[in-house]
Amino acid sequence: MENNPRFEVRYFQPNQLVYLVRHPGADTLDENYIQDLIHWSNNQFPDIFSIKGVMVKYETGMPKYSFSTRGIPSNKQPVDTPGGRIRPKVRGPQDPFTIFAANVEGADQQVLARMAHLLDTKKTERIKEIPTLEAVSLNWLGNGSAEGPPTGGPGGPPEFYGVAMVEQPYFFNLPAGLVPRLSTNIDLRGKDVHVAILDSLFSDADKTRALTSWPGNPLVSELLSTANILEVYPYSAQTEARLRNDMIQNLPHKMSSHGLFSAGIIHAIAPSAKLHLIQILNEKCVGDLLSLVDGFSRLVELMLNNPTWKWVVNASFLLDFPIGYLELLGIPNLWPIELLLSLVGESEFISWFDLQGLISKLLGDFVYLRGSMVIAAAGNDGLPGQAARPGPHYPAAADSVLGVGAMAQNPSTPGNPINPAAYSNIADTPPFEGLTTLGGEVGAGILGIYIDDFPNGVQNPDGWCRWFGTSFSTAVASGMTAARLSELGPLATTEQAINDLFQEKAGNTPDSEVAIKVEQVVKSMRN
Repeated sequence: MENNPRFEVRYFQPNQLVYLVRHPGADTLDENYIQDLIHWSNNQFPDIFSIKGVMVKYETGMPKYSFSTRGIPSNKQPVDTPGGRIRPKVRGPQDPFTIFAANVEGADQQVLARMAHLLDTKKTERIKEIPTLEAVSLNWLGNGSAEGPPTGGPGGPPEFYGVAMVEQPYFFNLPAGLVPRLSTNIDLRGKDVHVAILDSLFSDADKTRALTSWPGNPLVSELLSTANILEVYPYSAQTEARLRNDMIQNLPHKMSSHGLFSAGIIHAIAPSAKLHLIQILNEKCVGDLLSLVDGFSRLVELMLNNPTWKWVVNASFLLDFPIGYLELLGIPNLWPIELLLSLVGESEFISWFDLQGLISKLLGDFVYLRGSMVIAAAGNDGLPGQAARPGPHYPAAADSVLGVGAMAQNPSTPGNPINPAAYSNIADTPPFEGLTTLGGEVGAGILGIYIDDFPNGVQNPDGWCRWFGTSFSTAVASGMTAARLSELGPLATTEQAINDLFQEKAGNTPDSEVAIKVEQVVKSMRN
């Protein structure tokens, strides 16, 4: 199989199928039904594969899924709502869903991929039955960026800063209209707000090394020495074993600090917010559907057990198609999601994309119905000179999720639209419902906490780096939302805080995204 020159992942290790089943009126899915479903699946393709058992199973109550989309008919103008954006439409009633994975034996990757889609078309045989088989898919990987410069996210390597800090090294100049609505005591911004960060997680060994090596690094001491600010939730040993060898190819560095870097940005903007770093990605910033569901189940538990807490959910990750899947379509170099969307109604293969939307919508709707919102990175697939920017990935493209793109370092000249970063995907669908803000660029990334070594084994001398990508513009948006949410009343929703951000727009990008200017200022350093 010929590799795509921009992006490749190793996936389907071990081979697994992911099933998603809706079952009204029950808290859990009957075990007999799962066994019956597996028996039915095996009978469809007896000479190709066999399912040897259920690996993981999750039950959770979610809003009923539909393929409804946000936005307006193409022949109408955008509605001028108070927040400058159309409110997401979430449809009920709430039904329990079960997501489970089954180990598959006896098929290579290409045959297994073909089988998964054929299996999905067969679900119509049971579609009127209760429980309902909503979707079947391979357990493919999600990750953060295309490969090779200039790109944001994990694929764009962290850049050595080279200047030792003597105190809190930076602050963010927020939009002038937002600042008067925030506490004059910066340390109180984010008070009584909880921010969940679904991302990668540093190891205990990396944490110990950072605390020992860089006691003068203020973010290391603040974020790693106590759970009062940052609490961490590692994924299970089973997930660790499953994802241990999965990676974005040709990236010579760990990215365990990706989630911590985002946490540092949020902490700098909203210092009093309690941060919950929930691991869904491995040290190469790669995960799969099950690691996402595993992390999401942790979030569900936190939200249900603490119903009075105010939440912001930061999702600096995205879901991608494995390149091998695109080659099965007979289009080896196809990458833009817009082209895949053109297949809707014309090909059974779009079922994978449907399941991406389904999982993302379940996550976003659950959070939205509890007064919060998921704020998600749009993606980093853009290349200089592209005729059109790529659209947003899931979860940013999901109905009830706020998508975030990255702004160029020199975003505009008077009277002209505000430019996005060259690597940034369009923020959201439709574009005017998304935000674009500071994300950094090559040679001018956001300064933040980084406790891994640099590419090719170059040692990290001080725990800092510059990094760039829509992951970090998302963290900027989450930090501003948390800061504003803390100033609203106890019954305020996260969407109200986000609507306040939309009122501070500096303009729009050529693709109609709302642009919010934020500046990072380095305030204290020594050689």
